[in-house]
Amino acid sequence: MVTDVDVVENLEAFRAVVRHGGFTRAAEVCGLPQPVVSRRVAALESHLGVTLLDRAHHSVTLSEAGRRILPLADELLNQWRSIEAIAAGSGGASQFLVPPGLDPRLLASVRRGLAGIEFVEEDAEVRRRSWEAGRADLALLVVEPGPRTVDVPLGLACAEGEGAPVPLSRLRRFARDRELPARVVHVDAEDDVPAIRDTVARLAQAYGLRADQVTVGIPRAEAHTLVHERGDLLLCPRSEALRHGLAWSASTELPLVRAYALVHREDLAASAVEALRAKLLRAWSDRR
Repeated sequence: MVTDVDVVENLEAFRAVVRHGGFTRAAEVCGLPQPVVSRRVAALESHLGVTLLDRAHHSVTLSEAGRRILPLADELLNQWRSIEAIAAGSGGASQFLVPPGLDPRLLASVRRGLAGIEFVEEDAEVRRRSWEAGRADLALLVVEPGPRTVDVPLGLACAEGEGAPVPLSRLRRFARDRELPARVVHVDAEDDVPAIRDTVARLAQAYGLRADQVTVGIPRAEAHTLVHERGDLLLCPRSEALRHGLAWSASTELPLVRAYALVHREDLAASAVEALRAKLLRAWSDRR
């Protein structure tokens, strides 16, 4: 009887023979006797009922079935390595670095059906440093929008009103407001990238706002408090605004998105990463 572990070992032998061009070299690289490698490939062929390798006197080439099965074998073996890594890791969970303050419903929907993921909240720059230091298995890193990014639409949130876009011009100071504190549009540290920060600053200047009427990266609790306290505006995703009791509208002046790259360990299976990317896109889309 062939066990799942036998299948993994046999697939590894098959892949090694293909990668190294023959049984002898594959056996040397794998540290196994050549007859063992031959038996494992033969056992795999017998189990599947197909010929994977065309064996000539001086060469080994893939059969048509072998060409179709090899990429699937690669994916299955990568998934197996991910399973082993999770089992060997602390607490048996893959560490996933995510932005702070995400909607718990979003996180729950992302993890549903993807066992073995533990969310770790860190600010954008800390996430990047942690990822570069190898302290996580997956991470959402802030990047410029691109074809493979997870994009989150941004809009302006305020303490009252709903529906109609909130114009930045509402923050313009008039003579009668001279004695009052200047109202501000707050840009979160998560959005401290040129494509967002500089666009907001240019538009604010075009509307006659002073340079100090755009702040970047002040503590989130303080930004939310000032929105309620003095009528400031907050650039954020809709889900964040609703969670904090703020009215939100997409801005025709600021058609901006917060873009994340989903980075991951190389040995994580491509299918699992794509499933996670799809869940993130769907979860954020559902909460726009």
